[in-house]
Amino acid sequence: MATPACVCEMVRSAVARVAQAAGAQVAVVQLTMSDMATPARVCEMVCDAVRLIAAGCETKPKRQAKPSRALLGGLDIPSLGADAYTGNLHKWCCTPKGAAFLWVSPSKQGGILPRVTSHGFGLGFRGEFLWQGTQDLTAWMSVPAALAVLRALGPQTVASHNDALVRQAAAELQKMWGPASSGPLDRVGGDESGATAGMLALKLPWPKDLFGRGPTQEDALVLHERLRDGVHNVEVPIIFVEAVLWVRISAQIYNELDDYKRLGHAVLDELRVMVDSERGVKP
Repeated sequence: MATPACVCEMVRSAVARVAQAAGAQVAVVQLTMSDMATPARVCEMVCDAVRLIAAGCETKPKRQAKPSRALLGGLDIPSLGADAYTGNLHKWCCTPKGAAFLWVSPSKQGGILPRVTSHGFGLGFRGEFLWQGTQDLTAWMSVPAALAVLRALGPQTVASHNDALVRQAAAELQKMWGPASSGPLDRVGGDESGATAGMLALKLPWPKDLFGRGPTQEDALVLHERLRDGVHNVEVPIIFVEAVLWVRISAQIYNELDDYKRLGHAVLDELRVMVDSERGVKP
């Protein structure tokens, strides 16, 4: 089983559990930014012994087909050639957390069962997953209404709004963070025309002269927790790749530019706190 080193923690944990149960080994593939821009490169880096590749859409910095496009008619999932495709709906489709979708190739559905055997036992692929135990189905039941709202707004209107806003936000953040984050290689995402799927990764400023060292994976975790759990109440992925900290910003129809300005100030505030802590300066 192979997975990119930068895949999200949930996917990595799921792969580890399945591999342990099956007696398989997990190969963590180290990908550069250049590798992630070329999907075929990933396949070249694994050997014939690999039986499963687990990858997340968010790990590839080129334009992505997000779940909202899939459900609004913009993506033909079977044409991807994957055995299975899954995605959350709470972000791009605006449902409550707990709603997601799973597509499995018809030829593989016989071997895919839910973790809980319940009311749908023996009723086929969809029936098995339909109602498990006493699970609260409220989030699932909201999906049709959420999709109806997005269709009423217009899929292309939403996509254009998200694309324009995330690019505007990236420019604003790079201006706030200064030259250390404003080079041509300090923004990852978008296709050849510059269009995005409402997501971009930006290089975070790192005052190496003040820290006396470069950033680490631990710094990424600390900064993420401080942004989320402190006074800022900001949830945003902080990623450590190629000895650099990156922040992955995204835009949805309900976001506005001030959201990203708040993020920019919060990052600068917390980096100052981290520098003081490193030097033993008490707040």
